[in-house]
Order: sequence, then structure tokens, then C-alpha cells
Amino acid sequence: MTPEDFERMLGAYGSSPAAKRQKISVACDPCRARKVRCDGNRPSCRQCIRGRKNYTCIYGRMLPETQQRHTHESEGLDARPSVEQSRGTRESVNVAATVERHTEFSSTPGANINPPRPSLAFGGPQDTMVGESSSSTFSHRLSRHEERPQQGFVSDATKKVPSKMGGSTEKAGVLPRRRVADDLVAQYWGFTHPMFPILHKPTFTAAYEKSWTSEPGNGTTTDERCREFEEALFFSTLNIMCALSTRFSESIPATEKSDMTREYYNRSRQIFTFDILDCTSVPALQMVLLQGIYLQSTTEVSRCWNVIGVAVRMAQSLGLHLDQTYQRQKTVYAREMGKRLWHSCLVLDR
Repeated sequence: MTPEDFERMLGAYGSSPAAKRQKISVACDPCRARKVRCDGNRPSCRQCIRGRKNYTCIYGRMLPETQQRHTHESEGLDARPSVEQSRGTRESVNVAATVERHTEFSSTPGANINPPRPSLAFGGPQDTMVGESSSSTFSHRLSRHEERPQQGFVSDATKKVPSKMGGSTEKAGVLPRRRVADDLVAQYWGFTHPMFPILHKPTFTAAYEKSWTSEPGNGTTTDERCREFEEALFFSTLNIMCALSTRFSESIPATEKSDMTREYYNRSRQIFTFDILDCTSVPALQMVLLQGIYLQSTTEVSRCWNVIGVAVRMAQSLGLHLDQTYQRQKTVYAREMGKRLWHSCLVLDR
């Protein structure tokens, strides 16, 4: 079927194809005000001619809102300065401000020609950046009057003997039989140490062997209080090691393991008669961590939580959570033990 045949068939049925809508560029003002469709004929459109009222068909007085907005925007863009003009203006303002600052600093006798730049780090003029009432400004001013001491794992303050809580350290030298003690220490190195490498095996083994051969008073320090503190710390650590190893020992009857474990733990607490809250040293931290490991296997939940909290705070006092602390250490032993102790604190605290 040809297009001519299709048109003739439509004419026979009295219908014709719908004409496409004619679009106009601008409608007259009366049609736009009444919001009716305007055909755009000039001088008068069909709507104005057929209207009930006598409308004066006028074009161009009322612009659409979109055209008005675009017109205003284009006028605003024309009024803006160009990129080169704005850049030149900023450069001139910066140069003028720089010259003014140089003049102000150079007019003062002995002043630095380069003006200070605001900085948030200690040592810079922070008031110009964050204000007078900021915490950063307060810390900066406080640092001028008080210098924080640089301390490593054991500072001068921690070398002092802590205050004594009372009691006697006569039980410090009380040890089980050598055969039993050697077995318990071996069980500790075989079962507990691989999971929590808190102690340095060569160092502690040397001190352990020396404890069986040395006579009282033959310590490395001449101060009686320091020697007493070191002995109490070592034997308290040894007893808590025995408490941890008793459950793995085959030389102890199963019916006696529970009572002996509790006895070693109580003896460890009785031997150390000093205030643990005043201790900030690696050996004291090792003893507290071992107590926390032991208490995890008991029903004393609150005591375990508090002991581990003390260990974490003690490690933070030693700076084990800071990278700067390890950078200041000159020996591999100090760096490695610090990392192991801090890792043990994190594992026990989770």
C-alpha cells in the first residue's frame, strides 16, 4: 500500500492524520497572563481576537521568569571581573599586606624581618591560629614553664623504693624443694611462656639459680631497703610462676593441685609487702601481669579486672604504648621486652 492509498482510505472514513503541534518562540502578554495557549500570530493572535473581552495583543512587555533570571545572571557575569583582573587584585593585596608586616617588624629594634607563621606545634605562636582560650594555647604556655622529663623504661622516679604496707619479708626465702621448684619452673617455660612471653628467660634463669646459692646480704645493692624490695619482687614473681605451673605438673597429685595453687598465690601476695601503686618498673609490671594471668583461671572476676587495669596503667606510665620510647632504647633487649609486655597488656585487657 502506497502512502497515497493510505491517505485516501483515511479520507473515506472521515478522519485525517493529526497535525503536529506548532511551537512558538514567544507568546503575547495577554495569553501569558491568562495562561492560555497562544499561536503567536501577529499583529493579533487567535485567542485575543476570539476572547470575550477586548484584549490588546502585545508582545515583549512581560518576559518569562526563566528569561528574566538568565538575563540577570548574564548581567551579573558581565559585571564580574575577569580571572586575570581578580588574580592581579589578590596579588596586589598580598604584596601590600606583606610590605606592611615587614615594615612593622623592621621598625622594632632587634626584631626578626621574617614574620612568625601560625603553627599548632609546640614552640610556635598558636594564639594567632586557635585563639587565647583554646586548650592548645594553654598547653603551649604550660610547656614554657615546665619541661617534661624524658624517661625510658625505668626513670629516676621509679628507681626509688615504694612505701611499705607493713608485714615482714621473712617468707621471701621460703621455697619448695629444689626438685619441685625446678619442675614448676620448667612447666612455666613450656606452657605459659609461649603464650605470654612476659619474662626474659636467660635473665630470670640466672637470678633463679643465684637464689639457691647466694647467702643473705650478698646482693648487688648495698642499700638494705633496695635489697629487700628486689628480693620481695623476685620471690613474689617466682611464687606466682609456681601457681601457674602447678596445674601442669605431673609430680603433684591431682587432689592437691588446687590447694597448692592457691597457697602459692597467697604466698606471692604476702611476700610483696610494698605498695604496688607506687611501683613503676618493668619487674613490677611483669609480676602484676602474671597475677592477672592466674586470676583469669579463677572465679575472682573483679580482682582480675582490677589487676589487669593496674598493669595497663603501669605500662602506660613506662611509655610502652609510645613509639618514641622504643626509639630512645639502645639495646634490643629493652625494645623487645617493652613490646612483649605491651602486647600482653592488650591481650589480657580484651
